Amino acid sequence: GAAVIQKQIAEGPPRKRVGLATVGRRPVRDGSVLTDPNSGAPIGVVTSGGFGPTVNAPVAMGLVSTTSESGQDLTAVGTLLDADVRGKFESVAVTALPFAPHNYKR
Repeated sequence: GAAVIQKQIAEGPPRKRVGLATVGRRPVRDGSVLTDPNSGAPIGVVTSGGFGPTVNAPVAMGLVSTTSESGQDLTAVGTLLDADVRGKFESVAVTALPFAPHNYKR
């Protein structure tokens, strides 16, 4: 147990949770495979997705590998990925979470 945690602290986790915004209007649903657009290799999976009425656009969250085969950081905001939506690829961009700013004051 401790060895795994110490390795993650030293090297970082192998996957991260990221926000995803589709480039088009088609929502990306849970279970969709995320691929690296450069190599076509699978790099993650969408954990939840649908239409976000607050941002008036489709949004999703997924688990993505932190680095690609070429060493590129795949979890950086603005990185474009491909999502397999019913056999067709939809471009998605990694976005910051939360999708909409909070409307409360402390």
